[in-house]
Amino acid sequence: MGRLFVNLFIMVRSLFRPVAFGVAGAIFDSRGRVLLVRQTYVKGWWFPGGAIGLGEAPEMAVRRELHEEVGLSGGQMRLFGIYTRRLWWLTHVVALYVIEGGDVHFSPNLEVSAISWEALDAPPPGTVPPVLRRLAELAAGAQQDERW
Repeated sequence: MGRLFVNLFIMVRSLFRPVAFGVAGAIFDSRGRVLLVRQTYVKGWWFPGGAIGLGEAPEMAVRRELHEEVGLSGGQMRLFGIYTRRLWWLTHVVALYVIEGGDVHFSPNLEVSAISWEALDAPPPGTVPPVLRRLAELAAGAQQDERW
């Protein structure tokens, strides 16, 4: 039911806004592990994140989304890269931020059912291809590919 609603929402919204702009966060703990999430409406392990609201700055959107989804507070944030992908007939732009030194206080919610702290070079089975590409880039320290 959730997946159908999300797909329907994206299709209807794209009639009015043919470019979707989203944010994602690679949150690192003190041991260098990155936080991945299981969302309730898609399969696999992802970075937490979501859509930017109308008139909202990307940095504010990533803070809001990460607080809502995983309970992030604080931390130093920097833009890592801007990526694009085609999603049906629209362009989806994703800004990926790296967050270090923050605190995560997670409770399962409507969007995220589980979290996992993982080494960059050992993602869990079921990690989605865009996240696998980003983990390799993060390990190398530089953006390599502009497709999400």
